[in-house]
Amino acid sequence: MPSLRTGRGSADVTAALASRDASVTARSYALLDAAGALGAIFAAGR
Repeated sequence: MPSLRTGRGSADVTAALASRDASVTARSYALLDAAGALGAIFAAGR
């Protein structure tokens, strides 16, 4: 399974969500990017 990284390439999803200093915007983008990547993986598995 490919690693999930933000589309912006700045930080991986886990680090963006775990960081106490991450803004709400950064966390939101990380979640959206992860959801998009997981959706693509699940769609390819159909």
